[in-house]
Amino acid sequence: MTTEAPSATSTVTNGTLRLVEDNGPGGICNWNGNYTQAGRNGQSTGTVICEGDPGPSTYTFTQLYVSSQAFSANWTASGPNCNAVGRI
Repeated sequence: MTTEAPSATSTVTNGTLRLVEDNGPGGICNWNGNYTQAGRNGQSTGTVICEGDPGPSTYTFTQLYVSSQAFSANWTASGPNCNAVGRI
């Protein structure tokens, strides 16, 4: 069994976070929001829009770590079709 992980590109500048996630056949998701430092890590809230979804969802990232090599966070999202909680 082969599982292919999505690829993503993240940018944090001047209090703004932008994450573009390519899910292959599932389409592309664009995450855009604010970014604030919270101790060693950061946090972000904003909107996520994915191809094929009926509308934007809101998200929150906590314990957010971004570097040139990695992106990790606890996250919650809610929107027209789902509510989700996880760690990426």
